[in-house]
Amino acid sequence: MTDIGIEVGDLLRPRYSGMARYSSSLLAGLATQSVEVEGWAKWRRLPGWFLKPGNVRVRFFGATPPRRRPQLFHATACIFPEWKSPVEIATVHDLYAIQRPRQLSLEEIRYHAGYVTRADRIVCVSHFTRAQVHELLNVPESRTVAIPLAAGPDFVPAAEPVKLRLRQRLGLPDEFLLFVGRDRSNKNLDRLAAAYAVCGLDMPLCIVGRQSRRTRERLLAINLERGSIRFIGPIGDADLPVLLSCATALCMPSTFEGFGLPVIEAMACGTAVLTSAGRATEEAAGGNAVLVEPESIESIADGLRRVVAVTAAQCDAAREYATRRTWRDVAAETVQVYRDAGLSMRSPAPGSQTPSRARLAPDTPAP
Repeated sequence: MTDIGIEVGDLLRPRYSGMARYSSSLLAGLATQSVEVEGWAKWRRLPGWFLKPGNVRVRFFGATPPRRRPQLFHATACIFPEWKSPVEIATVHDLYAIQRPRQLSLEEIRYHAGYVTRADRIVCVSHFTRAQVHELLNVPESRTVAIPLAAGPDFVPAAEPVKLRLRQRLGLPDEFLLFVGRDRSNKNLDRLAAAYAVCGLDMPLCIVGRQSRRTRERLLAINLERGSIRFIGPIGDADLPVLLSCATALCMPSTFEGFGLPVIEAMACGTAVLTSAGRATEEAAGGNAVLVEPESIESIADGLRRVVAVTAAQCDAAREYATRRTWRDVAAETVQVYRDAGLSMRSPAPGSQTPSRARLAPDTPAP
C-alpha cells in the first residue's frame, strides 16, 4: 500500500500552471528522498488526461472513497477528495482570492479557504504567506510551516549560441526588459507599462504569457507616444531559462504574490530583477533585487532606471543566493512535515531495486 498520495491534477493538463510547476518539482525532489508516492487527480473529462506526470502512477478520485486510500494525502493545488485520509497536508500558494479588493462573504471565504482549514498541517510557500494564513484565517502557528520554493535545475545562464538562436526566433534585441505572466490585477501590468513609458530607457519591454486582445490594446494605448511594448505570447518551459538569460532585467512589480518564483529563477539565470518592497517577492529575492513601491508609477520608473545599471558582480551574488536552495531541500523539509503530522513511514523492502520509490523509516535522516 502506498503511504503518500500527491495531488497531480494540474500536471495532466496540456499547459502547466504555476501550481503544476510546484507539483512537478516537488515530485522530482521527493524522488531523491527515497519516498514512495502515488499521484491522485480529480476525475474530469478534459483534454490532457492522457498525459502522465513523469513516472508517477496516477489514480483518480470522485465522491466514492477508494478501496485503498493513502495514509497521507497532500493537496498541492488546493483540492482534497470528498473522502478523508488519516493525515492531510495542504500547500498554500497564496491567499489572493481572499485579498482581492472586494468584500467577500463568510461563505465565499469558507469556499476559498476550506482546503486550508481542513488540513492537519499547512505548508506555506513563504513566511509572508504563512503570516497571512495566521492573520486572515486565524490558523494556529503550530499547524503551519514555511517551506520557501527553489529554482529548478534548468535555470542556469544559457550559452551564447543558445541565446542567439532564441533571439533570432523571437526577434529579440540584445537588450530588453522582460515581464512574464498573465494579466491579472495583482501583476500590476498597467503601472509597469505607465512607468516604462516615462522612464526614458531605449530598450523594449517584452511581455511573455497569455494576454487578451483588450489587455494588449490597453497597454499599447498607455505607450502610444513613447516606449516600445512587444507581446511575445506564451513560450515553452524549455525556452524560459534561455529567455530569462537573454533579458537585461526581469520586471515583477506585483502588488501581491505568494512567493514569486520568477524572481529566483531569473536570478539563477544571472539576470537582474526589479520587484516590490514589502511583499513576498522581496523575501524571495533575499536582498538581491531592485525594490520599488508597486503602487507608485514614479517609484517603478526609477526602479527601471536602476535595474539596468545592476553590475555583473551583483548578478553573480544574486545567482549564488538563488542556487543555494534546491528542490531536494524543499522535498526534505516537506517529508519532515509528513513525519511531524504523524505519518509512519516504513523502511524499503530488502533487495528493492527502486530506492527512489522506497519508504522512509521514521528515524532515518533524509539523504
